[in-house]
Amino acid sequence: MTDRHIKVQELIKEEISKLILREKIEGTILTVTGVDVSPDYKNATVWISVLGGNAEVSIKELSKKLPEFQSVINKRLSLKIVPKLTLREDHSAEYAEKIEKLFKKIKNEDD
Repeated sequence: MTDRHIKVQELIKEEISKLILREKIEGTILTVTGVDVSPDYKNATVWISVLGGNAEVSIKELSKKLPEFQSVINKRLSLKIVPKLTLREDHSAEYAEKIEKLFKKIKNEDD
């Protein structure tokens, strides 16, 4: 991955994070955990962590704002091809919690 590629990912993450901060979905905390831009710069997957509330509903609500988010990214990035945004739920925090519980269970069984 090139420095340019990393910079584009970071810029998209920063801009989308700012936009999501303005969105109020009751009882939910939304965080942009990462952005994956395809090698040809045509697509970008924005990974969202959802704490509290219904994750599926929250992602759907955010997806309604995707054209607005895309417009902002199009203006902010000075690229010949601006990646098309897609939102996805990031499950990594849930997986980490499950693994931690398994380690604790194993440790307790050993004691």
